[in-house]
Amino acid sequence: MFLYFLGIVAHVGVDVGINAQAPRILTEHTGDTFTEIAATATMVYFIARMIGCFTGGIVLSKISNHVGIPVCGIIMTASAVCFAIFCSITSNPPVALFWVAVALVGFGNSNAFLLFLSHALMYRPERQNEISGLMFMNLIGGAIFPPIMGALADAMNAQLGTIIVMAVGCLYVLVIGVGYKAIIEGKKAAQVEA
Repeated sequence: MFLYFLGIVAHVGVDVGINAQAPRILTEHTGDTFTEIAATATMVYFIARMIGCFTGGIVLSKISNHVGIPVCGIIMTASAVCFAIFCSITSNPPVALFWVAVALVGFGNSNAFLLFLSHALMYRPERQNEISGLMFMNLIGGAIFPPIMGALADAMNAQLGTIIVMAVGCLYVLVIGVGYKAIIEGKKAAQVEA
């Protein structure tokens, strides 16, 4: 259950962090006005997230959580890769790559919270109220990730620091998704021993 707790921390951290830092990433490479970019980046992110929520409402009724979390992790990690490529190109980076990255992180991150929450609730169904409260405490990820992103970006003197912190959160979601079967088997073995 602790792994799912950290999964929601990572999800919320990436969600809030990329909303705060995406305009800075583009501004650093294009010199565009921050306020115009901030509004557009937020709009692109939330449109992609809205599409992801709508798609998830349909698709997640037909597939298992076992498939859903890795798919979210893959899409989020692809976004981190796009951001990293964009940040590593020093002259005239393709701005379309930035917008693809913003859309991918919004789309991939749209259902992660629900998937992790449902996993946690299935883990101990008799304690759903306590688990729900615990999982909603994970919103602290939104208070943890942005300062770390900003500090690392300042330390590196580049927004690539932001992408590194974001990538850690995205990779965590991917690793938990891919390792889902091993986690469940470990839980079953622990229950048999008890």
